[in-house]
Amino acid sequence: GKLSSTTFPSLGRLRSKVRTLKRDILSTVDSILSLSSTKERLAVESGGALTMEINGRLVIPISQDKYSQNSMMGIVHDASRSGKTAYVEPTEIVGPTNELRQAEGELRAEEA
Repeated sequence: GKLSSTTFPSLGRLRSKVRTLKRDILSTVDSILSLSSTKERLAVESGGALTMEINGRLVIPISQDKYSQNSMMGIVHDASRSGKTAYVEPTEIVGPTNELRQAEGELRAEEA
């Protein structure tokens, strides 16, 4: 079973931190996706999802022809087989995602 956050307050704090970080990251991505500069770069012609997770990182599909290496848009984590789509982790969430991954690791260690 799951250890009680009440009995183990440190677990409660870590679980709360993980929830808050996830919510904040999703909120930031939603804001990024609502920008017209992002919308015009999205690779969604296939009707795919606007976000996906690659190796624990939230990425958005960007048309390769509309992504430039110097755009500071984010980190490319993968590309489609056709090479038409780059899966980019927005720069704005790199730090918070690193913090989330660290908090998730601490939580796993505490729960072990």
